[in-house]
Amino acid sequence: MKEFRKSEEGNLTELRRMLVNFSNRREEFFSKGYLNSDGKKAMVRMIKVAAKASPYIKVKLINAYRKGDEITISRAIGAIIDYIELLLNGGG
Repeated sequence: MKEFRKSEEGNLTELRRMLVNFSNRREEFFSKGYLNSDGKKAMVRMIKVAAKASPYIKVKLINAYRKGDEITISRAIGAIIDYIELLLNGGG
């Protein structure tokens, strides 16, 4: 079981909150199945926080951002939320 420093745990918690918020506001961030400008700005903010939290999560978000379609991004965000919850609950 990996022990986190307070700052790492805070970054993961903040990133999880951002991801859940992004998922809940999907209609606002996508147009015709692809990221719009507001969605791109939100993704860039999440990638910056992810860079502090975990290289794996950062790479997953960047790959999803590059594809830009709603399905790929939604799947990646769902998988990352599950991964963060696993890490925070001591399973990683």
